[in-house]
Amino acid sequence: MFKELHIEKIGNLLIYLAQKIADPYKTKILKLLYIIDETSVKETGVPVTWLEYKAWKYGPVAEDIFESIGNTEKSPFSDFIYAEKVCSNTNQIKAKKDFDDGEFDLYEMKLINRILDEYGHFSASELVALLHKEDSFWHKEVSNHQLDLSFQLQNDRSNHVLELTQLLANDPIKQFAYKSAFDSLEFQQSLRKN
Repeated sequence: MFKELHIEKIGNLLIYLAQKIADPYKTKILKLLYIIDETSVKETGVPVTWLEYKAWKYGPVAEDIFESIGNTEKSPFSDFIYAEKVCSNTNQIKAKKDFDDGEFDLYEMKLINRILDEYGHFSASELVALLHKEDSFWHKEVSNHQLDLSFQLQNDRSNHVLELTQLLANDPIKQFAYKSAFDSLEFQQSLRKN
């Protein structure tokens, strides 16, 4: 959504994940990114990265990051990470430089570390199973929007965006926090365009 405003932040989060978790495979990193943002929205009303997540067959995916990781052409994150092929269809993510925490506030760093403590040891398939649980937001969206046909027709993908703001439906204070942060970022983005 506001990726161009958050290249440094997202890039440094990718570095951090690549350095801190065992077996930093592409799928595992994508799932941890989502868990970080979903948890942040539930707790504060505001995501850490502002990435847009789509409902794909194997769970939520930030398509921009999926396409960037392992892309041999210059991607917005190629200064931060690279993908090292470990077998025919598996990439392990490696950091190109040291992590810089300057883009993160204290809450965000505590949240990221808490998520890594809780889920960082999970395998990619365990994270996919976690995000597929019947009470998960992904599962509800797939069921409510009957996305199984999209998965069949679109090579395990769908264009359905997981609107994390739906998690705030019964919390006006967190809705206000989201709206305030969104408006601020929208204003910053408009200044960059002028």
